[in-house]
Amino acid sequence: MRKSLILTTLICCFLAAAVFAWAQNRKAGLWEMTTTTAFPPSLERTPGIPAGPTPHTSMVCLTQPLLEKYGAPLPQTRGGCRVTSLDKKESSMTAELDCTGRVTGKINAESSWTADRAKGTVHFTGTVMNGASSRQVEWTATSVSVFKGEDCGSVKPYPMPDQGLFP
Repeated sequence: MRKSLILTTLICCFLAAAVFAWAQNRKAGLWEMTTTTAFPPSLERTPGIPAGPTPHTSMVCLTQPLLEKYGAPLPQTRGGCRVTSLDKKESSMTAELDCTGRVTGKINAESSWTADRAKGTVHFTGTVMNGASSRQVEWTATSVSVFKGEDCGSVKPYPMPDQGLFP
């Protein structure tokens, strides 16, 4: 009985240390993220869809709870998307999200990282309602992120998916 109690305690301590070590793999704080979105050539001729890849750089504040739970920020949507699968490893993650409502489709996301650099890809395939009609939409966004520091300053934390971003 005493041996099993000691063994159980040691296993719990080992798991807690492993989780802590894993969480330290990627730093929480301010990240500079450059994302390039590309649409298939057939959609580039659609009004409102940019021609060619369009890069965008922004500052993102990643919290420790977000990194511990998901490993990386999941795509921001305007609601109606929910995480259906998540495979998180020590330095990578993959996720699938299903979207319903005005935007219907599937998002596949993947990310890999070191303590101060990350890269990711998000691919969406689906339809978007435009008034009474809908149109097929597909896009791929690739991102490269660089850690800038622990202090996020005035940059608000990236929202957790379970806090209203994905109802």
